[in-house]
Amino acid sequence: MFKYCFLSHDIKDTMPEYGKENRILKYKSVKSISRHDSCNIVSTEINSHLGTHIDCPNHFFNKAKSISDYAAEFWIFTRPFLLNLKVQENEIIKKEVFLSIPAQADIVLIKSGFQKFRGQKKYNLNNPGIAPEAALWLRENRPNIKVIGIDFISISPYQNRKIGRETHKVFLDPNGKNNPILILEDMDLKKANDKLSDVWVFPLRITFWDSSPCTIIGKIKN
Repeated sequence: MFKYCFLSHDIKDTMPEYGKENRILKYKSVKSISRHDSCNIVSTEINSHLGTHIDCPNHFFNKAKSISDYAAEFWIFTRPFLLNLKVQENEIIKKEVFLSIPAQADIVLIKSGFQKFRGQKKYNLNNPGIAPEAALWLRENRPNIKVIGIDFISISPYQNRKIGRETHKVFLDPNGKNNPILILEDMDLKKANDKLSDVWVFPLRITFWDSSPCTIIGKIKN
């Protein structure tokens, strides 16, 4: 038997935004039954990096893959590995913590618990990050990994964006060793545990977008 859970946050009126105050989404009623229209239609403005989202190589490299370039089967993960890791504000995660990741893993999810600060300033401004050396080690030593996911707002620590940009480039470089590792940021991993057996990622497939908000579902053994 299995149970299923969302591993992504809902898009709500107020959303965390990297390095800024929380963003207030403005909604526009395009059609409304209360105004005697035939149906309800609402519009809003959201960018490719707001909420739970995945970074593709085109985020940092021109002429590299964007969100619509990936086949359907790419987004199905059957060998997830959950890495439970306690981190501090502004901490940069080193490669040593990744040594326990099995060679067969196709997606790695870092469950740090930092998402408990989501909605607070420290979530947007004092987030942990990942060292470029750690990204390089994963690219070179765990070639089956297609995606790395985190429960904080970005792999780029806002207090050290230079390191963060370099880490993004190492993960996403289309000319690096083995395949790029895509980056899932701002995940909801509260319900994820060691019995996680499958992960399904559903991005918005908007042509030419460098990245995309996602809905993510986890399958967990009872």
